[in-house]
Amino acid sequence: MNKLNHLSATQARKQLAARTITSEQLVRDCLEHIATREPAVGAWMHLAKDAALSRARELDQAPSQGLLHGIPIGVKDLIDTVDMPTSYGTPIYANHQPAWDAPCVAMARAAGAVVLGKTVTTELAYFTPGKTANPRNVAHTPGGSSSGSASAVADNMVPLAFGSQTAGSVIRPAAFCGVVGYKPSFGLISRVGAKALSDTLDTIGVLARIGGKDMAMTKHSQRHQHDTQHPSHDLHFGTLDFGLFLIDRTVLLIRATNAENSTHPAASAAIAPASVRAVPWCAPPHPQSTHGLVTRFADNRCSVQ
Repeated sequence: MNKLNHLSATQARKQLAARTITSEQLVRDCLEHIATREPAVGAWMHLAKDAALSRARELDQAPSQGLLHGIPIGVKDLIDTVDMPTSYGTPIYANHQPAWDAPCVAMARAAGAVVLGKTVTTELAYFTPGKTANPRNVAHTPGGSSSGSASAVADNMVPLAFGSQTAGSVIRPAAFCGVVGYKPSFGLISRVGAKALSDTLDTIGVLARIGGKDMAMTKHSQRHQHDTQHPSHDLHFGTLDFGLFLIDRTVLLIRATNAENSTHPAASAAIAPASVRAVPWCAPPHPQSTHGLVTRFADNRCSVQ
């Protein structure tokens, strides 16, 4: 009988919802398979085994958090994670520890996903390849730049993984490794927290073993995202109920109690705040990271580090 790591995301979700399997069992089968195949495939830059199992056990005792409840995923090492190093595929950023999750990761976690670890990317999502082999034939290339995500999904290490694409970095490795690559419309999934290559082309994508419902699950887990091309356009209290203001080197985070008639943070003087927090300002690693913070505070799911 096939182990649980062979399940697609949709199949796993159905069995998890029916309580015929547990997230811990699913994660353990994935980790056991990775331990066997990783020396040949080399899909992972970092594995958070203990944290993933702990998260899975927590989810097994909790009501459903969303469409990805209990499902293990991989995250391309070009995308920031608060609890795992993010090296962007280059020794220049060896052991770099981001201060927060990229919004796409934060939203996936909020929907119940279990992040197993960081998958290999070509260096800075460009031409220099990483260690990853094609699991269909380890003498062949997996394609890039989302090499590890495609190989991990193709080899049944994980049912879903985030990738990123500037030109063909999701769909090419998906084609090479025989999986499904989803390159969504530009801006559909927030690019905040992903190392930029081209501001007008970069797109966060998803890799899965089957299309359709697996892709839809992941897409809808990102439903709270906002367009990041013009972040100021989303700073509406009527939508977010939050304001973020930079004064000197302090950020004021204000949650409004009566935001119905306000459409811009400048109107905040007319709003009675329910709470005000002042936190030290950390310069965002990307020009649009401030908007990512606003988006995530609006969902009340994380805090400034």
